[in-house]
Amino acid sequence: MLKQPMIEKLLSMRLHGMVEALKTQEQDPAVRDLSFLERLGLLVDHPRRSPRGDVSEEYPDNLPNPKILLMAQVREEPLYVSCAFDGRYAYIVTVHRYDPDRWIDPWTRK
Repeated sequence: MLKQPMIEKLLSMRLHGMVEALKTQEQDPAVRDLSFLERLGLLVDHPRRSPRGDVSEEYPDNLPNPKILLMAQVREEPLYVSCAFDGRYAYIVTVHRYDPDRWIDPWTRK
């Protein structure tokens, strides 16, 4: 199967995470040395992603309030929003762009 029809098929099956993982693999030269089964394993293990945004990290023990880090693609670029919850309201703590010095890929911190 050619690349674009395969991507379209994965998207029609709502396998957005596999599409993102495939794109990540294509950009990583180290992946070229992996076997088919190793690459397939990376695709399958890649966390499920929503086109609207995902919880990248959770900090349930953060004080004074639990916190999460959300990531969404905005204009084809990852954007991160840190939110705290006091049980009634959600508060935006910080918003920042993708920094390749701090992240392996948009979902994995170094």
